[in-house]
Amino acid sequence: MANTGQSTSQFRSNSAALDAVPHYMGMTLLVMGMVDPKLPNEFLSSAAYGDLLEAALALASIFALRSNSRGAVLLVWVTNIWGFVDLLRGVRSVLQLNVPSFNLITF
Repeated sequence: MANTGQSTSQFRSNSAALDAVPHYMGMTLLVMGMVDPKLPNEFLSSAAYGDLLEAALALASIFALRSNSRGAVLLVWVTNIWGFVDLLRGVRSVLQLNVPSFNLITF
């Protein structure tokens, strides 16, 4: 039978890695020509830099979990709390600015 401690550690590391994947999309909001230029700059920078911070925290969490750091679990909690706060801020901004009415095509 496999070592459950090792599989649990691998699961935690892989979960943190999957958390970081979608955050690059928010950072593309700062690239000129990717979205409607009429979108307010404060929305673009808030979403992009919030996702950048979330991605950095997620990567730091991965490294902390992989090295079995003492503060790894705390860092994962901080990452998840920041991600949730950033999500709430983003939803509020989307609703206030009626973002779906802008051209959001990114290809």
